[in-house]
Amino acid sequence: MKAEVARMLAAAEAANAEEDVTVGKDKRGDEMPDWAGDKQKRLAKIQQAMASLKPRPSWRRKKSAGSRPKKKSSARPQAARSLANRRRRHQRSPIPRRNATSLESRIMKSKDGFVQAYNAQAAADAHGQIIVAHDLTQCGSDQGQ
Repeated sequence: MKAEVARMLAAAEAANAEEDVTVGKDKRGDEMPDWAGDKQKRLAKIQQAMASLKPRPSWRRKKSAGSRPKKKSSARPQAARSLANRRRRHQRSPIPRRNATSLESRIMKSKDGFVQAYNAQAAADAHGQIIVAHDLTQCGSDQGQ
């Protein structure tokens, strides 16, 4: 048991030394990036992200060259007008939404409604109740996991 604890402590010390080399001494690795503190750099980063967004192709059917515009009739029933207004209000935005803090996460349905999230999977040993495998996916369904 003592040998196992000594091996684990040695592995932890080696990981700590490796992190000191990659991240830097006296840093944890989760500090804010340098661009976040400067307004000009932050603005440039936002403009870069906005430029990377491309409008979605329109899902509406385009008019053919030979088609004539339909005549508007004022005798249109109120129910049809309200349905058209509802459709117009719920049209998709031409710019896709993107989460600036976590580009890999997706909007998923949960018990609290729709949230920006990941789908976490864990497999545990039945006898010892120890997690033996884990995975983080973007897929909202557990069916393929």
